[in-house]
Amino acid sequence: VLDHVPALIYLRDVQGHFLLANERYAHLNSVSPGALPGQDLHGLWNASTADELLAKDRAVIASGTTLTFEEVLRHRDQDR
Repeated sequence: VLDHVPALIYLRDVQGHFLLANERYAHLNSVSPGALPGQDLHGLWNASTADELLAKDRAVIASGTTLTFEEVLRHRDQDR
């Protein structure tokens, strides 16, 4: 089911390492789905972007509640 939806789906542990990602997420990040488990965001993004995303993850974990962020990421010369 995960690989047949248009949504980007991934699961990471509390340290930020990927546990799984669907084909759509991997494709948009130019990697194979099997290459993601064990990697963190620094394997996909430049250091400042990865650090910013991980800081938001840590804020959510520390708050113990739902937080909402809008993120614009540059990918293949397009903002997403």
